[in-house]
Amino acid sequence: MYPSLDPESGEICTADAHHLYLYLREHGLILPAEDYDEELLRIDSEAIVARIQAGRGDWESEFLEEVCRLIKERRLFGFRGGQ
Repeated sequence: MYPSLDPESGEICTADAHHLYLYLREHGLILPAEDYDEELLRIDSEAIVARIQAGRGDWESEFLEEVCRLIKERRLFGFRGGQ
């Protein structure tokens, strides 16, 4: 869903996705998460991204080695380190 420009006010309008979400749930196109690890809910993604951007290596313990390699190679999430 893309924002649009209100022709009268010139303001950017975004759609209310609540009704779309309800439609998708009612038709079985979105299913509730039932089997998940509650410990993963405690992960603060904004804090991890901030640590990646700050160049501190302590974020690497949070990920698999392959994920760390991709973050570094592709400079994802603002990674700027020379590691």
